[in-house]
Amino acid sequence: MACVGGRPWALTDCLNFGHPGDPKVMGDLAASLEGLAVAAEALGQLASRGAPLPFVSGNVSLYNQTGRHAIPPSPIVLCAGMVRDLSTVVSQALARAGDFLVLIGEPRDQLTGSAYARELLGERGSAPPELHLEREARLEALAVLAAEGRWVRAAHDVSDGGLGIALVEMLLASPPESGLGADVDVGVLEAESALALFSERAGIVFEVSPERAARLFQAARERGLLAWPIGTVSASGRLRILEPGGERWECEASDLRAVAARPLAALWNEEVDA
Repeated sequence: MACVGGRPWALTDCLNFGHPGDPKVMGDLAASLEGLAVAAEALGQLASRGAPLPFVSGNVSLYNQTGRHAIPPSPIVLCAGMVRDLSTVVSQALARAGDFLVLIGEPRDQLTGSAYARELLGERGSAPPELHLEREARLEALAVLAAEGRWVRAAHDVSDGGLGIALVEMLLASPPESGLGADVDVGVLEAESALALFSERAGIVFEVSPERAARLFQAARERGLLAWPIGTVSASGRLRILEPGGERWECEASDLRAVAARPLAALWNEEVDA
């Protein structure tokens, strides 16, 4: 919501859990409710300073399990917000060659709870990445300010898959005919490659023109937020990444589009193992 320049206004949820008679399931439900309440209290400042974001509706679905095997705890939250001027809405798509790419947010120092740890390292059941709600609120406020002030051309949150996936999604969101790509150096993050690219700690990647970059960095400093210049938008039509050890990785945008489209087709044709 904040990345596009919207001010969060209200929340609704769908809470999906297993059998409520299982103490572990009820513990997960209670902890999820507490976490949602704390987050709503911390992130309501853009709608009404000092007031929490209200949950205006919701649904609870229990008994989701087969035998003794419950589904993973699945609280799903939707945020509705308001944009003051539609002309200031910020896309996640890369927009112009020569612009800077800036990451603002938390250090890349944890893999806990990440897709990388789960899918590649086989770590199951780990906690979500650490989240500081006060800093998260300041980061969201900065994103809205940058959009409303027309400082940035694109913005995308770092979430599932980490920075690497966020960069791919920004590239794929731009029209294929644009020929845009990105040249990124994750060495500036002072972290190992896996952490730099796949940590899911909170952050936002901004595309900003060279003329407005100083304003974005200053606004981050004023709010006590860390900011790193991680690269530039290019006209190469490919994503090129320089890793901390000097290794280089690159891929054509057309190949990334093909890879991204493959899973949905496989699922549709029932070609994926359950």
